[in-house]
Amino acid sequence: MTPVGEDLERCQLTSLYGISPLYLLDRALTHCDNESRAPEVRTCLSILSAAAQGSLLEFRKMINQVTSKSAIMSYYGYGCYCGANGRGEPKDATDWCCRAHHCCYKRLKPSSCYGKRQRYSYTFKDGNILCAMGSWCEEQVCDCDRSTALCLERNLKTFNSRYIRYRDSKCTGFTPSC
Repeated sequence: MTPVGEDLERCQLTSLYGISPLYLLDRALTHCDNESRAPEVRTCLSILSAAAQGSLLEFRKMINQVTSKSAIMSYYGYGCYCGANGRGEPKDATDWCCRAHHCCYKRLKPSSCYGKRQRYSYTFKDGNILCAMGSWCEEQVCDCDRSTALCLERNLKTFNSRYIRYRDSKCTGFTPSC
């Protein structure tokens, strides 16, 4: 069976066997980015991305491009702030990047701009991320995501795999304010 066929099969079996939808979304998106956008992948992708919100798909792609790491497999659940609301003291520089991202989105809320829901466009060329012109909210959300992706890139050398899928119960201590 081809990798695409395997992913489609996993997509169909997810609810029965508890396979992580995040894993499947990452695999499907990777195939869509790198292969010929096979119909099987598009089907699986549409099923999996239905639950994904606004800028999260763009943010995932941005992180993948800048860090050459899988955003979902490497950063979702990293430390105390990557992928969740977070609490406690950030564990390292990468976790601080995610904390800053939460704060950036939080600053936009009073203007009715919700980062997780807002789609935007950007281009990635020669290692540079350029946010496209759009509404004020689109530009702000893209800038939050851009700043965070670049922060993650700057801190690749201190990325620590022991913080991947880090337990919330270990997120203790002082929670820094935004």
